[in-house]
Amino acid sequence: GASNECTTLFPHGSLWDLNLRSWRHRDGHSWSMGYRNMCRFFSRQIFDRAELKSYDYVWRLDTDSFLFDTLSYDPIDLLHRTGKDYGYMTILAEPDEVVAGLAEAYAAYLTSSGVKEAQPALTKAKNRIFYTNFEVTRLGIWRNDKYAALFRAIDNAGGIYTSRWGDAAIHLLNVAAHVPAERTVRFDDVPYWHQYFVNAPAE
Repeated sequence: GASNECTTLFPHGSLWDLNLRSWRHRDGHSWSMGYRNMCRFFSRQIFDRAELKSYDYVWRLDTDSFLFDTLSYDPIDLLHRTGKDYGYMTILAEPDEVVAGLAEAYAAYLTSSGVKEAQPALTKAKNRIFYTNFEVTRLGIWRNDKYAALFRAIDNAGGIYTSRWGDAAIHLLNVAAHVPAERTVRFDDVPYWHQYFVNAPAE
């Protein structure tokens, strides 16, 4: 049956033992080594955490995410009942400098693996990302050989650290490559606020 248990995870150990320094982009914004470690953690490592081994689904909300009204349903239950694999709030676009080379790494993966994109429409427009401070997902789509191969290709390319490729972009690429459209859902009816983004559904 459903459980109301909530688990909070924080990266620890060698993740924080690295020398923290910043690269500065042309726009003057710097992204710390710690931020890039976080991107890598949320891209792959979190799904292999021991604390999640007994779970089939997770709902991610960042520490500065807010639900500003009561929900009429459980998003995880909706995924489970309807056979969905991934639920998102919205799709945005990243600046060129933080995704430089990612499309090429992804294209190389598709070519070498022979994978035919499940949702080519997701990558048709430039630099698209899921806004992953809100995402609901079945863990199985991150714990399989196909995603392991995709992430390995991306990780080996080095762009998480040299360009700040984020988990938001990497998650979209996994869904585009491997998850059919009918197994994704947009949660545009959830009253949600994160930094500059506000989703206020009409009553």
